[in-house]
Amino acid sequence: MQPDGSTGHQTTADNLPPLRYALFRAVWCATLTANICLWMQNVAAAWLMVQFDPSPLMVALVQTAITLPAFLFGLPAGVYADFIDKRRILIVTHAWMLAATVLLFLLLINDQLTPWGLLLLAFSLGTGSAVSIPAWQATTSDAVPRSVLGAAINLNAIAYNAARAVGPALAGIIIASSSLQWVFALNIVLLVAVLAIFIFGYRPGPTTPAPREPLLTAMRTGLRYVRHAYPLHGHILRTLFFISCASSLWALLPLVAGGDEVGGYGLLVGSLGAGAVLGGVLLNQFRSRINNLQRLAAISSVIFMLAMLVAAWTPFLYLTSITLVLAGAAWINFNSTTSAAYQTTLPAWVRARALAIFMLTFQGSMAIGGMLWGAVANYMGVSWTLTLAAGLIAIGLFFTRHYPLRMGQEAEVTLSAHWAEPRVYGSPNASDGPVAVQVDYQIVAEHQDRFCNQLFRLGRIRKRDGASHWLLYQDLADPQRFSERFIIASWGEHLLQRQRSTLADFEQESQLTHYLKPGTVPSVSHYLLVATATLP
Repeated sequence: MQPDGSTGHQTTADNLPPLRYALFRAVWCATLTANICLWMQNVAAAWLMVQFDPSPLMVALVQTAITLPAFLFGLPAGVYADFIDKRRILIVTHAWMLAATVLLFLLLINDQLTPWGLLLLAFSLGTGSAVSIPAWQATTSDAVPRSVLGAAINLNAIAYNAARAVGPALAGIIIASSSLQWVFALNIVLLVAVLAIFIFGYRPGPTTPAPREPLLTAMRTGLRYVRHAYPLHGHILRTLFFISCASSLWALLPLVAGGDEVGGYGLLVGSLGAGAVLGGVLLNQFRSRINNLQRLAAISSVIFMLAMLVAAWTPFLYLTSITLVLAGAAWINFNSTTSAAYQTTLPAWVRARALAIFMLTFQGSMAIGGMLWGAVANYMGVSWTLTLAAGLIAIGLFFTRHYPLRMGQEAEVTLSAHWAEPRVYGSPNASDGPVAVQVDYQIVAEHQDRFCNQLFRLGRIRKRDGASHWLLYQDLADPQRFSERFIIASWGEHLLQRQRSTLADFEQESQLTHYLKPGTVPSVSHYLLVATATLP
């Protein structure tokens, strides 16, 4: 897949189809199996809640219980995925999910499961899934070359949505032919299979781990990176608007199906999943025809919005089912496009944490949206609630129209290592600080405005990579002399900051040379805080 989303024709050692890579095959098979299990449990849990308490709020809380853990634990999970062996994380989290499923099964067959117990166990399963997601997504980036990363992400999305089609259908067949408890029994078998894949089939080669940081420091680093990486903001805002509103359909789908049989609900969820598989298979064709990722995301949002209106007001289950096939295709096109665009802009040192923030936005929107729309449906009814949510999707399109959506470039994620060795006296300790860095420039007077604009863009990069404060000063005695000053928490953090610059950052710094006085170069000085002084 090319950066613009189109497909190339060459097949080299570094540009094979993703499934030709053994590590990716293992991850993909585990993704498909685990998500079939997930969607079977989602359908069974939602239908159990309909039997326990059919109120819209309680039914919607099932979705909240499953997705809320990503909002609570996603960022710490991303930190650990950057620092800890990802295979170990995947084994531990799926063992946790297996234990929760076994407990749910035992309580159910002994008639001891309550509505709140069901929500608690759904929350436990969601916790295991939430902690595994950053490691899982970062593993995809490690398993294939960057040249086929977009195609690999799309295949993962196809697996996820194939599971969304197969899982509900399989759950419906099992429930109709026997009982709910056998859905959870099969899930136990599937989770054992996933564990076997990670234990015996997934053996990644050695990687260079990111330098360790304390948990809170590493979380702040990830948040700071996303805050100051402006190309990421449009992806996050677009996802927030769309998912928080689209979550209403997922949360209220058991009530849209109506009736007392699980078959209608399974049909609707399966239709969404089948449409998502179809959309994933045809995604490259859509991209080549539309050739604009922002337009593709907008069209997908509109199709999903129209499908919500049909689901809200049509009394015909099969018409709703056909419409939801289109909605599923729109769902996968939107999510795969925004996710791939987001992930291709992330350097390896912060990838899992930044992905965790993206998933926090996604899953948090699903969790809070499910709870919110369930409460609204208690008062407005399902039809008007879905209509309101569809209208808000349209408003979101208006607010996000100016944010670009594009694939990242190679230079944006390739580290440059271009900083010169600092000139310091002695050997500062890593914990010494705060540290102030000052860079002095002598510029040509007529280039002042362009120089300042360029340096302010560079200031965002300084803050993105570690600076807590950044300011630009002009010398009152010499108007052609400028100084940028930025503060870093410690000498060790500054050394990490120096390792985080990319080739794109280097290009921005190089452009400053066009504005300097001939024969001059920037002068860099480092200062260490003097914390105390002895007064006479």
